[in-house]
Amino acid sequence: MPRETQVMLDADGSDVVFAGALFLCRSGCMAADIVCVGIPGDEARAGKLRGALLRPSDGEIVRD
Repeated sequence: MPRETQVMLDADGSDVVFAGALFLCRSGCMAADIVCVGIPGDEARAGKLRGALLRPSDGEIVRD
């Protein structure tokens, strides 16, 4: 990840809880500081998955 992103993630200290999932987020994301949401790959990326980092407060985590 770009250095600027790392600096942003560590802005409140270096103890950061990260939760990531390819498609279905599980209960660990409820306590995470940063969540990685999986984005399916397409032909332009030869099917390689990508991920978007966001803080849980910037999205909505819906329990099923």
